[in-house]
Amino acid sequence: MIVANINNEEIVIKQLKEINVQAKVIFEPAAKNTAICALAASYYAKQQGYDTIILIPSDHRIKSGLNYRNSLNMALKATKKYKFRAIGVPPTSPNINFGYIKTKQQINKNLHLGTKFIEKPNKELAKKLTTLPEYFWNSGIYVFNIDYILKLTNQLLPVISRKLSTIFNSDLCIKNIVKLDKKASVNFPSVSFDNAISEKLQKIALIKANFEWNDLGTWESIWNLNKTSSQRSPIKSQGVVVTHNVKDSYINSDAKKTVAIDLKNIMIVFKNGQLLVANKNSTEFIKPLVGDDN
Repeated sequence: MIVANINNEEIVIKQLKEINVQAKVIFEPAAKNTAICALAASYYAKQQGYDTIILIPSDHRIKSGLNYRNSLNMALKATKKYKFRAIGVPPTSPNINFGYIKTKQQINKNLHLGTKFIEKPNKELAKKLTTLPEYFWNSGIYVFNIDYILKLTNQLLPVISRKLSTIFNSDLCIKNIVKLDKKASVNFPSVSFDNAISEKLQKIALIKANFEWNDLGTWESIWNLNKTSSQRSPIKSQGVVVTHNVKDSYINSDAKKTVAIDLKNIMIVFKNGQLLVANKNSTEFIKPLVGDDN
């Protein structure tokens, strides 16, 4: 099952055809963050007869598919005892763009009991958490019992629960492609799944990730992905890019010609007529400034 914005309908359908996969798809009329996305999928999956969901964000880069599948299988096997499981990644650096999960008890080498979700920390706290073995990056990959989450949704978000229950008790659920009605969903709040549900949980099972993982949700992470030891200022462009004395920077431009001089730690992105110029260490300010605009 895929949940996507209606603006991406064409590319989703195209890519499904390219990989020859049939999937049920829910299209949202507007971006409402991850809570509505996850809960809509939960109601839809329940109507299809499923009892468990693996919630996987689409903007992650994962290496070692076998280890990745093994981690998901471990999470699935813990279903009966633990209703909510998160894949936690051992931190390799202080990162203010990731949330963290605190654990209190190690059950075995791959299974921990978690006690607390920590929203994206400031730089000083991130440095501290990275040195403590009981803290993991929150990958945002969750495995949970659908009835358990829907019961919590009814308690914590009763209005959303009623609306989604009504939507997915209709004939909508017999379709492979569901387009949520704009009028019905316009008043849904824009809230993350973590803020709405995960952070309210008292009992969490954490499965340690045994695979290389990176969240590509920031331009800084894209820079980290593209840089090499010999090319620390990666350039992606459809036109000509001319640089002089540019260090540890990232340029991604659709312009016919881009010129950059005497820059260090700078991100320059020009896509679809929109320009971003930012210090690489300040990319956390982008989303608060532009909101959910595309």
